[in-house]
Amino acid sequence: IASYAWTKVSGPAAYTIASPATASTSITGLVQGTYVFRLTVTDNQGATGYDDVQITVNAANVAPTANAGADQTIQLPVNSVTVNGSGTDADGSIASYAWTKVSGPATYNITSPAAASTSITGLVQGTYVFRLTVTDNQGATGYDDVQITVNAANVAPTANAGADQTIQLPVNSVTVNGSGADADGSITSYVWTKVSGPATYTISNPASASTSITGLIHGTYVFRLTVTDNQGATGYDDIQ
Repeated sequence: IASYAWTKVSGPAAYTIASPATASTSITGLVQGTYVFRLTVTDNQGATGYDDVQITVNAANVAPTANAGADQTIQLPVNSVTVNGSGTDADGSIASYAWTKVSGPATYNITSPAAASTSITGLVQGTYVFRLTVTDNQGATGYDDVQITVNAANVAPTANAGADQTIQLPVNSVTVNGSGADADGSITSYVWTKVSGPATYTISNPASASTSITGLIHGTYVFRLTVTDNQGATGYDDIQ
């Protein structure tokens, strides 16, 4: 063989044959498409022969996208959530899912870390960030994070119905001055009810912290003030 010559037979216009006069060469700058390159060899008497090679250049793999779902907030004693993730791949398929913790308290348990959707249990107060990583059929990855906020358990409110009172007929009414307090919120409602005692009485404003109670007769009454906080927890106190 006296000489070698590489040429392009067909395919995109973008390419560079680094050493076209050698038996072996690199070909660079290829773009998506199908090329045919020809190697022509010439012998010492000027005769030629050739062979073609096809080079297929596929498009770059498009990385998949992950969706870890919407952020969530829970309140103790609820200590678990379900996260519903998903993944999409424009030029292939999702081969695997993986849930991991990015930040937050050390206490947690991912029930099914290799599934798109899983429960996460054993959470404690704090803010967690969990990551869903998806891998496509060509090994490319994408991820998305979801934030789980775990609030402290609600502290129940406290009620104060005031001091016990004694009256003497013909006086037959009293004023009760109640109050409520909530360490982690606010009092949204008050309710006065009778717990025990004679059937004859009238609570003038049963939904107020303070109210008059009239029409009392001889006997011993117990009235209860129940307070409800902004998260629905209740507390009560009795007055005789």
